[in-house]
Amino acid sequence: MATESLRSFAVLTALFLAVGGCAGEQAPGGKGARHDVHLPESTVDLEIGKTIATIDGMPVGENEFTTHAIGTRPRTAASLTPEERKEVLDELLDQKALYLEARRQGLDRDPKVQAQMVQIYLRRQVYNQVRSNDFTEEDLRDFYEAHRDDFIIPEKVRARRLFIKADPIRTQAEAEAVAKQAYARIGGKIDNFNEVAAEISEGPYRGRGGDLGMITRQGRTGVPDEVVERAFGMQGGQISEPFYAGGGYNIVGVMFRREAVERTFEQMRGAVLRRAKAERQSQVYEDTLARLRENAKVDIDQDAVDAIEIRPRPEINPIGSKLDPMKPITPPELDEDEGHDDEDGDE
Repeated sequence: MATESLRSFAVLTALFLAVGGCAGEQAPGGKGARHDVHLPESTVDLEIGKTIATIDGMPVGENEFTTHAIGTRPRTAASLTPEERKEVLDELLDQKALYLEARRQGLDRDPKVQAQMVQIYLRRQVYNQVRSNDFTEEDLRDFYEAHRDDFIIPEKVRARRLFIKADPIRTQAEAEAVAKQAYARIGGKIDNFNEVAAEISEGPYRGRGGDLGMITRQGRTGVPDEVVERAFGMQGGQISEPFYAGGGYNIVGVMFRREAVERTFEQMRGAVLRRAKAERQSQVYEDTLARLRENAKVDIDQDAVDAIEIRPRPEINPIGSKLDPMKPITPPELDEDEGHDDEDGDE
């Protein structure tokens, strides 16, 4: 029961931090106290205003009251009854009480809560330092010229892969025989590839009928380089004969291919702005880390570090991905659908 309570407090703390609860460190009273309220796509610094109540020394400000009333009772906020005002204030006091109890139980030391705090800090103190309006037209054109190769849409193929493993249980010759039978069933028709691959392929993309999606020459997670190289040596509609790579026999089918395309600055202006902004944010991130680490006192028990036993994680499906909350924002992969007028707008 105690563990479940701690989990509840952790969730509440993370949520409360995300809407400004971490600002409760401020001394009570007056207009000098501040809270930070995180809203989607933006972070707004909000003065809590005149203190209207406290709980264990933590203030509740009139501006917090107004914000909470509008957020929870948008239709009646302008004319709250005395009973409704009491409800709004009680809800704010409940949040503060939960936050304070979570702090007393040390939940700010929970790695997940710390990760939430890191994200809030990065958005408020790092990423928000770089805004779209900071970049002039000349800045963007210079960035485009300096990174021109980055704005070339690379050549791509849409390919399928059927894979038959060769392992201690199934010999290489047996695996080749299974692959040849599959090749015969496909019969040189790309439309048959999906059905056969979904039935017998032993690769990670079996659930998609072996469809690897659009791939570049850089390849894709879980796909051997030899498979990628074979795909780029083929034309749309072609199917390879079985060949050995990656611990088994492969059949590759190319649905279609697209050649490389270079876009003009005007076509890629939105993408240029996003890349330039992300690069500058990354630099601010690195500078911030360097400053914090330089001023921090670090003690390391190297023997304890060396003694940690690390067990490998289960394999992640290559179709999925995981986000590390401690990493800075990186620009999205450039693709054919990048719009020429898709500019970032700051609130």
